[in-house]
Amino acid sequence: SDMYSLGIILLEMVEPFSTDMERVKTITDLRKGQIPAHLTANYPKIAHIIGKLVQRRPSRRLDTNQLLEELKSLSENKDDTIKQLKEELEAKNEEIEKLKMMLAKLNNTTQWTSHDC
Repeated sequence: SDMYSLGIILLEMVEPFSTDMERVKTITDLRKGQIPAHLTANYPKIAHIIGKLVQRRPSRRLDTNQLLEELKSLSENKDDTIKQLKEELEAKNEEIEKLKMMLAKLNNTTQWTSHDC
């Protein structure tokens, strides 16, 4: 029961409800096993955790140790994503610097050519 409630709370934390009616409908759908499609599309791992927490049969729900493992995995994946994005950003910054140098050289060449006229 506590894990089920935790699943509902997690849903409420990640799902911005505009109205109470929307909240009630979403939670009712969740009880039927229907996780909001946009949540599954945008946050598949969180949607998976929520789905596992709100299983109808308590024996199929995540226990606390399983939940901790899922959350740890989620955290590690975020760290990997952050590392990858930093590497991509650094590569793009290096390319920008190269392009700036090429542009500066091109501008210098153009200035010399226009002075020769």
